[in-house]
Amino acid sequence: MILEALQLHFAYGSMPVLKGIDIAVRPGVTAIVGPNAVGKSTLLRCLCGLLKPSGQVLLENRDLHKYRPDELTQAISYLPQTLSTRAVLTVFEAVLLGRVHRLRWHVSAEDSRLVQTLLEEFGLADLGERYITELSGGQAQLVAIAQALAREPTVLLLDEPNTNLDLQHQFEICARIRDLTVSRGLSTAISVHDINMAARIADTVYVLENGRVRCSGTPRDVLTEEMIASVYHVSARVTVDDDGRPLVTPVGLKTRAI
Repeated sequence: MILEALQLHFAYGSMPVLKGIDIAVRPGVTAIVGPNAVGKSTLLRCLCGLLKPSGQVLLENRDLHKYRPDELTQAISYLPQTLSTRAVLTVFEAVLLGRVHRLRWHVSAEDSRLVQTLLEEFGLADLGERYITELSGGQAQLVAIAQALAREPTVLLLDEPNTNLDLQHQFEICARIRDLTVSRGLSTAISVHDINMAARIADTVYVLENGRVRCSGTPRDVLTEEMIASVYHVSARVTVDDDGRPLVTPVGLKTRAI
């Protein structure tokens, strides 16, 4: 399934954030990168219908506005950057909430089986009766991703899923996202700060700069020394790892005029 935006514009009051974005999220992993405050989170919220931009957002060539809310909830699962952990829920209950669009007065055996399968797939089966507030940051993030997948979406939108995680959990979660995207045939868009992480997991990379798409393409095409110097104002050396993916090593800051 393809989710795409055509000439997307969005502003908070008089402050323009997106300025004519064209983007296509196709089966596989699409990484959205760029410096802080360039509109990555805003773009994801527009793509899932939470914000109302000008321009078009199309799901399978059909305008998002023409879908019923329950159809969008089923097709697109969005995981925000900031997660609430105040609810007094067990891990099993939290993942089950991802099925809320299907749940009735009673939880079906099918729903229970699906949740249990997800818990096992994420290595959370032994934590099913634990409360979310008792989990580590990495465990809570895995629960949130499992909840997003409980809807059985075809499009998965993830906003900085590595926030506040240590390096080990960052690699584990991104590898899990990549594997699940491939095994389930998902169209996944993920915003990330770490361009090396984007290079490891993405099929396509979009670089945002000043609310626009600076460039897009494969990681090797996009993550160049010239782009990094221009967009991030960092001098870097770009090599290729054993898997043929670019590896960015910063070597110094560029001086900017103020």
